[in-house]
Amino acid sequence: MSASSEDSFNEEAARIGCDDEESAFRDSSSSRMVRDSSLSRLGYSPTISGSSRARSQTRHRSARSPDARPSSGRSQSVSRASQRLTHSYTSNASHTNGDEGDERVSPYTSLLGFELGMLASFLIPRREQCHQRFEMTIDDLTFLGHPVTQEHVAPQSRTVESTIFNVVMVLDRSNMYPSVRCIDSKHWLQLYYTILFKLTAMLAWEEARVQYVSEQAHLLVQMREDYLQNGSNFHEYLKASLNASSLAQTLRDIQRSMARRHNIDVLINENIGLTLKLPQLLQEPNKAERAFEFQPMYDMHDSVVQRGDLPEPRDLTNPLVRPYASSLSLPSILQEWSRTTGPFLLPWKTLLLPEEAFLPYRQSSIFKMAEPLTHMFCPSPQGCMTFAQAAEALQWDLYKDVYPMVRHLIYYADAQVIDVPRIQSLYAINPTFDTHELAGLSERWTRQFPRMMSLPEFLTIVSSSLRPFVSHCVVAPREYAPIDILIWLLRQNVLTQLHVYLRLLITARDQLRAVDLRRERRERQLARKHRAAHSVDAPPSSDQEMLIDRLRTQMEHGLNIPQRPAKDRSHANSSHATSRASSTSSIDDWPSGHMHYSGGSDYFHPTSGNELDMDLEEDRFDDLLPGGRPHPIIIQEPARANRTESEWISALFDGKHPWHTRWLIRLFPYLNGKHNVDEIIAREKIRRRDLKSIISEFDANLLHFYHP
Repeated sequence: MSASSEDSFNEEAARIGCDDEESAFRDSSSSRMVRDSSLSRLGYSPTISGSSRARSQTRHRSARSPDARPSSGRSQSVSRASQRLTHSYTSNASHTNGDEGDERVSPYTSLLGFELGMLASFLIPRREQCHQRFEMTIDDLTFLGHPVTQEHVAPQSRTVESTIFNVVMVLDRSNMYPSVRCIDSKHWLQLYYTILFKLTAMLAWEEARVQYVSEQAHLLVQMREDYLQNGSNFHEYLKASLNASSLAQTLRDIQRSMARRHNIDVLINENIGLTLKLPQLLQEPNKAERAFEFQPMYDMHDSVVQRGDLPEPRDLTNPLVRPYASSLSLPSILQEWSRTTGPFLLPWKTLLLPEEAFLPYRQSSIFKMAEPLTHMFCPSPQGCMTFAQAAEALQWDLYKDVYPMVRHLIYYADAQVIDVPRIQSLYAINPTFDTHELAGLSERWTRQFPRMMSLPEFLTIVSSSLRPFVSHCVVAPREYAPIDILIWLLRQNVLTQLHVYLRLLITARDQLRAVDLRRERRERQLARKHRAAHSVDAPPSSDQEMLIDRLRTQMEHGLNIPQRPAKDRSHANSSHATSRASSTSSIDDWPSGHMHYSGGSDYFHPTSGNELDMDLEEDRFDDLLPGGRPHPIIIQEPARANRTESEWISALFDGKHPWHTRWLIRLFPYLNGKHNVDEIIAREKIRRRDLKSIISEFDANLLHFYHP
């Protein structure tokens, strides 16, 4: 077992409203006791049982039910050990009733083939082993818990009494979602342990406040003894215990919710509410494997990804953190589906709230509390704000203010993180959509859009061609706005947005042109050296002439302040009066921000005088023509191009307008297939028309990939 301090657990227990389950994930190694036993098999649904035992003296308790206990008469003692039935008593019962007596007594005295006293000795560890993860595996059954010990001072004797209780889940490892092959049992156990940890924390809070667990455990033990002595059937005891014990009712409700894959919402001791949202992996495990088909890719060199979505940026310069930086910064589908507070947050994403969030008569305090933020995410035909835009509009900090509120809305209001919904964007059927849900969704679709064609017919139209969503709605009645249809389908997870990803391609023509440019540079260098060696009229400072020539070339090409091409300037001027986005010069002209490109800049304008000294003795071009002949090649990371790749890039820029050239250089960090066009527009604040012009100019060198 790994150590988790008692102070840490008590602090967690005090955080009643905490909704971030990552705090419960602790680095721990399992402690197992493997024993040979013939046990009955359970299903994949967890079975929850509670065990408690005192390690010190106990006092006599009032026989009054703890559910109606008065403050003056309630015992302040801790729960005592479950009294083990003596062998003589069970033998007499069996002898009196024969086989019938054995069948009646067995449920009272054993569980899963274990005598209750022996099983309790397994599940309740020593005091020094509490406040850490408990895991015991016997055959295929795993007992999972988090034992807790608490001390109380008896008011009369002034002696210190301690309570140990352990709420245990019993899981069958052999039948734990066998259809999901990509996930092992350790991950399933970690998900259940997160839920169990929160439940135990809440019970520990009530135990410290009013000894709730102690009283309830004593009540159940006393009822078990009474019903067994009265000769009652075990099912009668179970029914009576559920009616008498609020703790038994709570554990039953939690087990039922988890078995049905529903979120947990219970009231503990009629005092404190417990809301536990199951991660998507537990709610829809069969969809997880299909989700790998469209797993998002994250650029590990991207500063946004490196920072993550935590309140403070991660210190990747720390040598202790650096080896784990990739796993911390690059979430996978498995990690995102295991979180109950939503996927990895990115500034250019937005939030899709349930319909009730925008109703004028809503009563939910969740939406009232987040009303300034929820107003920013109201969908419209023009789209809605992204997280970054909402933070700017509210003058909130994105990481410290907006993201925590977004996580809160995801956890308690079932909000979804999506791309900005636009009717002009491309959409396809969500790969995780289960066709078995189509019948139920079709009924709701008909109630929502009664004059619309059936849902299967509409989805057939959407999936038949790759076109903007608005083009699929031409058959819809005018009373139904395309944005309303789109938002409804997104809320039901029927559709997913398709994005365009760009990759930089070097063509055979570019490679041949790179050979010519290298040969021309060598000829110029030879001519320059020849003049310097034979001319007696050479100027005293050739470097000064080269500098003047370089500046003259840059002025001729307009590289200092690149202007738009004439046709692009006319479009920009015509749209200036009607588009608010064109009101700033930083969007119309070359942005004033720093260049993202970091390698090979000397190759981009070979006529500008920025030439490297070439090898003049050998006229070899093997590196420019891999395999001895030109063929198309994709540059994996244009922003970190090597020498040869930079020469190819210089060749594709030959003859291009400087405005297009500079913009494509700025877009190099996004041309690795990990950044979609919508992200580029959001981050670089470039207009779609301008980006379309750049893509059209380099149409032969930009590959388009469509992916969710």
